[in-house]
Amino acid sequence: QHSKTPMAEGATAEATGPQYFVGLDVGSKVVVASSSVKEPFSVSVNVNGLSNRDTPNVCAFDGKQRLMGEAAEGRVNGLPKAVLTHLITAMGKGSDVQERKDHYGWQWDLKVEDGEKPATIGPVTFGPDDADPLELAPAHALSMVLQEVIRYGQQDPTRPGTTDETPFEIAIAVPDHFNDQEMGSVKAALALLKLPNATTHLIRSSTALASAYVHKEGSNMATTPDAARHIAVVDVGYTHASVNVLSFTVGEEGKISAEVKACASKPNSGVFAILKHLFDQACKQIKAKHGADVPLASKRGYRLITALTKALKELSMLNDASVVLECFLPDDVDISLNFTRASLEESIAEILGELRTTLKEALTAAGSLELHSVEIVGGGCRIPCVQSCISQETGVATLRTGLDGSSCIGTGSAVWAAGKRPLPAVDLDAIPTVVDDEQLAKCREQEAYIAGIHDKEVGRLMKRNELEARIYEIRGWLSGGDRSLLHPAVVEPALDKLQLWFEDAEMEDTTHEQYAEKHQELETLLEAEAGEFMEKVRQDKLKKEEEMKKAAEEEAARRAELGMNFDKDDRVMKKEDRLRLAVNNKDEGNDMFKAQKYDDAVRRYKKALEHLRRPELVNNATPDEKSTMDATATSCHLNSAQCYLKAAALAEAEQGKNGGEPFYKKARTSCDEALELNPESIKALFRRATCYEKLGETDMARKDIHAGLKIAPEDGDLKKADARLEKLQVKEKEKAKAMYGKMFG
Repeated sequence: QHSKTPMAEGATAEATGPQYFVGLDVGSKVVVASSSVKEPFSVSVNVNGLSNRDTPNVCAFDGKQRLMGEAAEGRVNGLPKAVLTHLITAMGKGSDVQERKDHYGWQWDLKVEDGEKPATIGPVTFGPDDADPLELAPAHALSMVLQEVIRYGQQDPTRPGTTDETPFEIAIAVPDHFNDQEMGSVKAALALLKLPNATTHLIRSSTALASAYVHKEGSNMATTPDAARHIAVVDVGYTHASVNVLSFTVGEEGKISAEVKACASKPNSGVFAILKHLFDQACKQIKAKHGADVPLASKRGYRLITALTKALKELSMLNDASVVLECFLPDDVDISLNFTRASLEESIAEILGELRTTLKEALTAAGSLELHSVEIVGGGCRIPCVQSCISQETGVATLRTGLDGSSCIGTGSAVWAAGKRPLPAVDLDAIPTVVDDEQLAKCREQEAYIAGIHDKEVGRLMKRNELEARIYEIRGWLSGGDRSLLHPAVVEPALDKLQLWFEDAEMEDTTHEQYAEKHQELETLLEAEAGEFMEKVRQDKLKKEEEMKKAAEEEAARRAELGMNFDKDDRVMKKEDRLRLAVNNKDEGNDMFKAQKYDDAVRRYKKALEHLRRPELVNNATPDEKSTMDATATSCHLNSAQCYLKAAALAEAEQGKNGGEPFYKKARTSCDEALELNPESIKALFRRATCYEKLGETDMARKDIHAGLKIAPEDGDLKKADARLEKLQVKEKEKAKAMYGKMFG
């Protein structure tokens, strides 16, 4: 039943064998994971262009450009009808999709001519001013996002040597609750993908979860033939809450097979349903304070839901949360909202009841099985009252989170593609066809039209940006010490004239060819009037490239010596993009820290620091960029130290006083690095003092506290620490005096 999708025309994967494996988790966001044929079960989650581990399942149309993921999501407030959000919920028959549009508050238009057939997205404005609006099949829109995110798995920087022509195998996981019509839409989306070198499989989320579990447990699985292990996997995702009861059996040759004993799912019982309750609470507060209404299907509604998503994460960790939105209402009125965990739990009692029903349904259908464990995945399972509900219904006090709720379906899909297949794939031939060949041909024709306009516009903008950058670069040269070499009497007036043309061109539909022509005229002028200077620029560039190459080789050697090559990022990119990735990784680390995922947070901070050490940044940063780099690095070191301090406290609670020592030493090192960048960092001094105190080095601790008091003499925390350490030093001296008295008494 492991059938290949019909779009793999001219596939070479079966002839030469796949060289790597890719897995996709297709939901409200898409997670991509992959592995190489040399290490098929060493799976890594592939990040997108912003270094995020998941990509919003969203596409958008902005003028003549098509955008995906975060870039598309960022256009919601400006182009609400052109940003196709919640794409995964647009699959299936039109009547169902229309109901979901109303429930989720989509702002884009939908046409439903026959409720039993797929709907049509649109009209959506795209292309030249005189172009007809687009009308898209939902399957086509989904295929656009999938085509983009699969590329992240294909271009994994830790797997050098692979190209677009390299054969690979891919497993794409979709929710278990999808019915025949929804599966038919996904089947059509796969048929529209351009993956000539791929062997493609469609699997259910439960199949991916089974592979992920087998991969995680490995040798821990029962070795007695036919001895079954039963687990329940509870997934409270964005749209649904699902429960799968899986049974695993190890055969005589060690092959593990699985069976889905029960599967139950409830719509409108996932994270979004909880967000809707928060949304209702927020709307009541806004109405009471400001007398204003906030429709869900509006720019304000989308902005509010986005803010409430962050508030829900906070309420999963804290007893209260607040939301402040500036210029939210007319006349630039700000709003401030407050929520408590208690009020949230009270308001979602009905949703928790639905979850209880789903759990009972699955457990009853599975029969009287003794569960080995209950695994929880999905963002909703981070909420304490949801966890309590699951524990009460399953009778299992300790719920397991070892599958990594955010990426386990993606990694499980990659593991399945690589060969760990305790459950079979979906039989594509058994899925009903809801988009016929004629409609698919129309989608392909439309795709060629969209891609052509998009590619042409991207090329035009790139040429425009190249010319603008060159103008500013020459302005900088004219302000430098080699001004005379540029023949400014000729070059400067010509540059002024070009600047005026460029500003006028911004207001017109200037073509790629026109920008290219002006750029060439500028280069010709520079060579004719400032040839000596331009040769100097070329030689300086070659010298800098050699320095960067040498620095990269030295860095590669250092990483190889430390065994760090598995995480090497060799992507070539502009320094601005590298800096943006570093800041983004730092922010992601902060989110992980708030979620109490300290290991993940430290990994993100380390990744940010790796970006900041790249030669393209170190050797070329402007003063402003250097300031941002130092601030970002300092923050990463400080936050890493705080993560280690938290981990130390947990280790002490579990293992006793000595258990935290390794973490205190790591925290101290992070503080050392922060202080190298900013010797007057109060946080670094205070946290290092804490480390010294915990490691028994009271004198060093007090030295750091005194250094901090010189900088901030009125700091209350430093004063308290100094008083405590002074008392501790007195006790230590008295203890030492007593000990020496006994020794020499």
